[in-house]
Amino acid sequence: MPQNHDGQFKSTCRNFITYDIIKKTFFSLVYIDFMQIEGYVNIYCSDLKQTDMHVQAYNHFFKNNIKAKINYKKIEEHDRNIMKHPNLPFDGYDWFRKNLNKKINKKDHICTSLISVDKHEKGITKEQKDALLSCFGEKIINIGDSRNFSSTNEVIDKLTILAESKCFIGSSTSYSHMAPIFDTPSIHMNSFWPYNGERLWTREFLCDTVNGTPIGYVKQ
Repeated sequence: MPQNHDGQFKSTCRNFITYDIIKKTFFSLVYIDFMQIEGYVNIYCSDLKQTDMHVQAYNHFFKNNIKAKINYKKIEEHDRNIMKHPNLPFDGYDWFRKNLNKKINKKDHICTSLISVDKHEKGITKEQKDALLSCFGEKIINIGDSRNFSSTNEVIDKLTILAESKCFIGSSTSYSHMAPIFDTPSIHMNSFWPYNGERLWTREFLCDTVNGTPIGYVKQ
């Protein structure tokens, strides 16, 4: 048990909710390992197949010294109110880096994952996405969706690209939050004009709070 953490977590932290989010799966596993939790632990997820891919990818990249017996369960509505584990310990990112199974060699490219504004307000427009990708050319690799993987190999391949990239630049996704695990600088971006995903008042213009469109802006 790490000396600088409260021992109560070892006995009380038994439930983790990950849904089908790979970052939550990785952070839950490292927390169980880092805190040296023993006995039975429940990980609730919305897709058991996706979570199994996440776990296999985790074991591919990192040494696994987990002592707990983990039960992976399909989350039900009443499970959403169970006690969740605390945030990743402050030195958790260092733990990841120290426990890598292999050496990461940075390559001469960056990677991205871009959400469309049609799916989430933190995304960008198609025009902005196309402009970004065209400007970087072959130096940027679009690793796509951080969910709905088709196989464990796809998860491993995409995380390998993230690990080997000089930088991640894109939407706030599991990839952007996992980049520090591999010591990859991470830059978040969202649309500011003509679609303002931040929904903010600015000195330049005021946005419609419903759809994010600048007031007075006429789409061409």
